[in-house]
Amino acid sequence: MSKWIKEHQMFANSILVIFLGAFCYCAANGWLYYFFDVIAKLSPAVAGFAAYYIWSKNRDRELKEMDYKNDYYKKIIDKRIQTYEILEKLDAMIQVTRSHNNKKYAIIFKDKKTMQEVHKEMLDASEYAMWMSLEAYTWLKTLVDMIVEVRKNHFVDDNAVIEFGITYQEEMVKLHNRIRKIIVCDMIDLYDVTSFLSNRAEFLSKKES
Repeated sequence: MSKWIKEHQMFANSILVIFLGAFCYCAANGWLYYFFDVIAKLSPAVAGFAAYYIWSKNRDRELKEMDYKNDYYKKIIDKRIQTYEILEKLDAMIQVTRSHNNKKYAIIFKDKKTMQEVHKEMLDASEYAMWMSLEAYTWLKTLVDMIVEVRKNHFVDDNAVIEFGITYQEEMVKLHNRIRKIIVCDMIDLYDVTSFLSNRAEFLSKKES
């Protein structure tokens, strides 16, 4: 009860002043009978007004909490949009091709230096992994593993890097098509922050166990 009075002190004080004023006036004029009669008749109206007042206050609090939640979700959505823009940039790199002896290869394999620069961008993109769907993360990991395979085999010669690109060109085309589908599907459900966070939490829990 004391908590209610603190939250609605102005309203409670107003009601108390009105009732005390009316009581004192009626008592001074010998009208206490009428006072209690009026009180009995007005009680439903006063109770209704009090209920509406409390409802409106609770509603205001709920709206503020909802605004806070919406702002929080908006920040997450903005972060995810930024992440998918990075993935789109990586995709643009792998879909651009060059030819060597009439055989196509992704431009990221044109020489060792370019491949290393793109590898760094992929690793930078990995820092945003928590904002990706599991499918998008798997796509990025596949791409990173492919570059690691090149470097692990000590392809220090530019021609060797080009040959690797030619060999895996079909795979690069598949990766391009896959990420386009993933991005479109993820954009459709981007607003569903609750499901996204739940899926990420479940994935991390399984990873830890």
